[in-house]
Amino acid sequence: MDGDLMEYVCKECNKVHSSNQSLVAHVRMAHGKNPMKDPKVVAKVQKTRAEMYRKGELISYFLTNKEELRRKNRKRMIENNPMKDPEIVKKNINAISRTDQNERMSKYMKELWKKPEYRQRVKDGRGEWHHTEETKKLLSELKIGKEPWIKGKKIDLKKYPNYGMKGKSHTEETKRKCRQSALEQKPKFPKFNTSIEKKMKGELKRRNLSFKPQYVIANITRADFALPEQKIVIQCDGDYWHNYPYGTEKDHYQNKVLKELGWMVFRFWEREIQEDVQKCVNKVTDCL
Repeated sequence: MDGDLMEYVCKECNKVHSSNQSLVAHVRMAHGKNPMKDPKVVAKVQKTRAEMYRKGELISYFLTNKEELRRKNRKRMIENNPMKDPEIVKKNINAISRTDQNERMSKYMKELWKKPEYRQRVKDGRGEWHHTEETKKLLSELKIGKEPWIKGKKIDLKKYPNYGMKGKSHTEETKRKCRQSALEQKPKFPKFNTSIEKKMKGELKRRNLSFKPQYVIANITRADFALPEQKIVIQCDGDYWHNYPYGTEKDHYQNKVLKELGWMVFRFWEREIQEDVQKCVNKVTDCL
């Protein structure tokens, strides 16, 4: 191999290098310049490599010195790693804290949710998130004859006494703290997710009633809708989740406390709202 093909000379200090990579690294570190920005240098490098490719010398050189080149490359990467500087590391890691990121994202999503076209796009897209009837049928057929993965598997509570809450119950203090924590959490998006809440909201708006959704009262409940001036609470209870027609112990407790505080509580079952939401709202307006 001709020696002049592998010699790269630094114009600043006339130091000879065996490869273009070595020359570039030297110029950047010693002189703070990038020689590859010079069109003449680029042209010379391309010409030299083309000549070496033509003679088959470049491939031969890399195959012969493969391990040595890898070792030099790794060494150069380690020596020139900017993350070795503590100031650069600190600048990159602590530029934006996790809290700031969450706050920015929350603010961005709230602003995005105010745009009608975005809400409509989300609403239109929800239908695509569910399987079609044909897909559901196919999935059901695939499961025929297969046992559930959990069937016959039981947790040995003697071996794992702290597993789950089976046979246990929270203390009243823990329940109170859980309720308090849930009430203090601010919803990021409007919580009119259920169909009955949407129907109730639409009817209340149609009648021009002044109401507040997801209204926290006395730190014991977050009312679906509240009329604070009239001290009226409207709750939309799903038949399954609120144990139709009896209600839950939590619901009865909330009703009792709210009535003691002077609030009038209206609880409407899911089937009542679905059948005739106007009749439900009439019961509220009759008390105004």
